[in-house]
Parts: sequence; C-alpha cells; structure tokens
Amino acid sequence: MVEMLFLTLVALAPAAFGAAPAWAWATLACGFALAVAGHGAKSLRSDSYAPAIPSLVLSAIVCLGFVLLAALAQGIPGLPGAHPLWEPAESALATPVPTSIAVDPPAARAGLAGILMVCGVAWLAREEGCRTDAARHRLLKVVAGSAAVYAGYGLLAHAGGWDTVLWVEKAAYRNSVTGPFVNRNAFAGYLGLALLACSSLLAARVRAEGPATLFGHAWPWSAAWLLLAAALLGTQSRGGIVAGGIALMAWLAAAPRGRGGWTRTIALAGTALVVAGAIGLALDHRFVDLAKHAEQRLSLYASAWNLISERPWLGHGLGSFADMFAAVAPPDTHRIFVHVHNTYLATAFALGIPAAIAAAAAVALLAVNGWIAARQGAPAGRVGFAAAVLLGAHGLIDFAPQVPAVAITGAALLGFAAARPPRPPRRHAAGRPRARWLARQPS
Repeated sequence: MVEMLFLTLVALAPAAFGAAPAWAWATLACGFALAVAGHGAKSLRSDSYAPAIPSLVLSAIVCLGFVLLAALAQGIPGLPGAHPLWEPAESALATPVPTSIAVDPPAARAGLAGILMVCGVAWLAREEGCRTDAARHRLLKVVAGSAAVYAGYGLLAHAGGWDTVLWVEKAAYRNSVTGPFVNRNAFAGYLGLALLACSSLLAARVRAEGPATLFGHAWPWSAAWLLLAAALLGTQSRGGIVAGGIALMAWLAAAPRGRGGWTRTIALAGTALVVAGAIGLALDHRFVDLAKHAEQRLSLYASAWNLISERPWLGHGLGSFADMFAAVAPPDTHRIFVHVHNTYLATAFALGIPAAIAAAAAVALLAVNGWIAARQGAPAGRVGFAAAVLLGAHGLIDFAPQVPAVAITGAALLGFAAARPPRPPRRHAAGRPRARWLARQPS
C-alpha cells in the first residue's frame, strides 16, 4: 500500500502545472507525509532488518540535516541574526515586532515544507528500492511511463495549436512543447530525467534478450524513449536539451566496469554527435539572441551575488528573492525576475553560503555513491549518477531543479541510487536465528 501510494504520487507530481502552484505541491506534500508515516509504521511492525547505509549516503544525510536546520531557523522568531529589514519595521510601527532571520517567515516555513517533502521522497525511494529488483524496476517504469504520457500530451497540444497548459491559456512559450508545465525549461528537465529511467529499462532488456528486443518485446519502451526525446527537442530549451545530452553521456560513461569498453567509447562519441546535431537543428534560431540573453542573465547573477554578499552566512530567507530583487534591480531591467535562474545562487541567497555548500555537497556525495554503485554493476546507481549530473548542470543556468515536479522526480532517482539490499545480522534482536531471516527474504 505504501509503495503504491508513493509511486502514484511520483507519477502525478507533474500533472497540475508541474506542481508549481502552492495548492498542488502542498497536496503532494501531504500525500508523501502520509506515505512516510505509513512506511514508518510498517517498519515498526516488521521484523525485517533495515538496509545498510553507505558512508557516502550517510555523509549526504548529515549535509542535508544542516540544510534543514538552516531552513528551520529562518522562520523561528527571536533568534539572533535577524534580518536588518526588521529594524525599520519596528521604527515605523513604534512597537516591538517579532523578528526573524528571514524577510518573509511564512514563505520560509513553506520553503522548509518543500525541502522536507523532497527529502522524504528520496528516503522513500531508497527504502522501497532496497527491497527487490522488481521494486526498483517499478519505480523506473512509473517515471518513464508517466513522463511518456505527459510528453504525448505536450506534443499533441503543440501539433493541435492549443495555446494552453491544461485549461489555462499560455502566457509564454506558445511555440514550444511544455506539456502540463508552465515553464518549458522545467518540462525539459523532467523529460531528461525520464529519458534516463527509460534508457535504464531498455538497457536491462537488451542485456537479457539482446538488441533485437528493442523492436520486439521492448518496443513500448523504445517508443516511449523516442516520444520523450521528441518532446525534449520540442521544448526548445537550450539549457534543458544540453543538460539532458550531458546526462545521457554520463549514463553511458557509468557503465559497469569491464563491460564493453570500446563499445562505451563509441556510444559516447555517437551520443555527443547526435546531441550536438539535435541542438543545432532544434535551436538554431534561438542562438541568434544568445549574446543578449547571456548579458541579461549575467546582470541578474551580479545582482543576486550583491544580495548574497549582504548576508553571506544566514541568507535572506526562502521565497523572498522576488521582493528583494525588485528593490535592487538595475534601472535598465525591463522585467522583474521571480527566480535567480541559478540553483546554486538561489540556495546561497535564501539560506546562506554554508547551507548552499552543504546542499551541493549532499547531491555530489549521492552522485559519487551512484557512480561507485554503477561501476560495480548496479543499474540504480547508474541512473542516480546521471540524474545528479543533469540536475547539477541544469541548475547552473536555470531554476528547473527547484520546480517541485522536477525536484520530486530527481529526488526519487537519487534516493533510488542510494538503495542497497538489507544486510542480515548474525542473530535477530529477539533471538531468531539468521537462517530464518534469510528464508523470509525474496529471492
């Protein structure tokens, strides 16, 4: 029941505008909280053993714990390090005001809930993925299959000239495939993650049955892969397509040690050429204004860094960038940015540089753990490593990894990569022998 709820929520995460509206991600957060509670209750009743936690994963958990503490502290009134903007508020009101580290405490608390949701997704993916190979394959099938449905919807809407996202008229990206997402870059990031899951499913079938299965029993996944790739190119997202191509090459590079060295090299070179050609064909018209676009982004990054330098240790608070940027935006800025368009700068702005380093370190540690597992022959590690590469690369130039549906899917794949089979101890805590425990484990 817990696994079914978890997989259903992962599949439905993008359905309502990529879960960007507060009501959408809050509903998902409640669902995942219920799944975490259910898993905890099941673990207390079960006499099976918890799977071992690799040292790299444990280090990542410590880093994430620091990030959560930093986010928690921001919304607590009266802590030292209150934001200086609270001082003029007290002067204007002529009365004491409950101060906090964050500029907007309610937004900071909402941001904390979002981080907790993503961490819960990663933990559930790890716990469910530790059980059996079948459980691990089910997660990949859910991610790839549901994404193929969203990709098909996006392509159909684009071909039909429907300038809507679900029932809402598009405010932008009318000539791009956006699926159920408002932002094409976020949809591109989501499709890239799904391509990794689908590639892993196809690779498993090819290893078991040979290449002919791509046009035989595995044809539905071959069709899904092509559908996902077509939708990714249709987004016309420069960053999303490049990050997806880099992630696919990372997935190829993380093949198990000693398996097809020359084949992997040729596949890497071929993938690089195909990605470069696809980018050139799909985005040739978008490179015309690249210089102007880059200049605008660099100006945005400079403004964000100036704000970070004002409070490098504690940050300004989650959910406060739009208001803070509006106050310091250069006079020649013709639009107000709601996001930094760089996940690293956004984290440093919100939580401070130490917490941003801890968050990046957590993802990097999970990526290294995935690489090691992949080279030892674990398909889950291969997908998780490539997913971390995609999120890390895309986060350099866009806020797509911060969109809830993308974050949920990425967290599921990262947690999936951290899964390890349970290690049986010598004796059960209640005295039952190890042999009886082994007899209960799935083959």
